[in-house]
Amino acid sequence: MTQKKFLLLTIALLLTSCATERISCWNEDGQLTYMGGYDLENKTHYIVDVADGVRDFHSKQNCQLHESADS
Repeated sequence: MTQKKFLLLTIALLLTSCATERISCWNEDGQLTYMGGYDLENKTHYIVDVADGVRDFHSKQNCQLHESADS
């Protein structure tokens, strides 16, 4: 991969991560279990695509939503 392509890919990833809302989630013992973006949400959970066809669910009551940088 050329340096120019690598730089463009890096910039695209940074812009994407800045534009998404992020969450931090803890378990009952207060240990951080997840920090990052989420793909979907419903009334009770944030849903994260872990891998192709594999999803992880985080209870909203154990998570804190961080507003996106562009809001």
